[in-house]
Amino acid sequence: MKGWILGCDSSGGAISTDAGERFKFAISEWKGPGWPAARDEVDFIGANGAATEIYPAIVIGAARTGTGSAAGFAPVVPAMATPAAFLSAAPSEPMAAPSAFYQPAPQPIRKKVGPFRAIGLAYWQNLRNFWGRSSRAEFWWVSIIIFLVLVSITVFYLRYCYEIGIECQNPAGTDGNATVDACINRRVSDFAEVYISGAAKVLAFLWAPTIGLSVRRLHDTGRSGWRYLLIFTGIGAIPLFFWLLAKGDPGPNKYGADPLIQAQAV
Repeated sequence: MKGWILGCDSSGGAISTDAGERFKFAISEWKGPGWPAARDEVDFIGANGAATEIYPAIVIGAARTGTGSAAGFAPVVPAMATPAAFLSAAPSEPMAAPSAFYQPAPQPIRKKVGPFRAIGLAYWQNLRNFWGRSSRAEFWWVSIIIFLVLVSITVFYLRYCYEIGIECQNPAGTDGNATVDACINRRVSDFAEVYISGAAKVLAFLWAPTIGLSVRRLHDTGRSGWRYLLIFTGIGAIPLFFWLLAKGDPGPNKYGADPLIQAQAV
């Protein structure tokens, strides 16, 4: 059989053939000169995954003998050194490890998604993207930030209403004979008209990109993004909530690559 050496060390090595078969061998089976090296072409006997009688696949030359018409040719066979003799001699150069001839496959590394990266993905990189996948971290960081903004708006509104109540209870804060209730209603009404309009615009800006984000989050769990429409049924928001909490599919699925993994060569 013909093949080539993948690599070897002082105990043995491995041979591969054009058919994709691999055979292990002990160094004692090497019949060639010197030391077998990776990528050397060899001739051997292979059986049951083991290689024996391994010879280098070399072309034997010939030397001319005699002169004139009686000249002939005698085969020239290179001097052969046994493995034992070779092992007893100190090598002039260190033998390269088999890994020196092969590059390792790219290894996946996990990407971390923090609040700033989540905002960048949702509101910039994937603003109008309804394809692909989004991780749990991306979805819930954005959800937490929207919740905190909503809480801040509510606290500010309630604080302002409280201050209006204190002010209207002070006679200097009322207009003429206006009652305290009338004062509060008028001041709150004037403030709410502007405040609620502005708050609605802010929340609309924050909420709009979460539609695509929710669709991509469903894709990450292997579910169709159309299930997001269940939120408008009321009761459908319950299973939707748990789907958005679910762990994403490890590795790629039919909607794209794992958003938490990227390939990087070592």
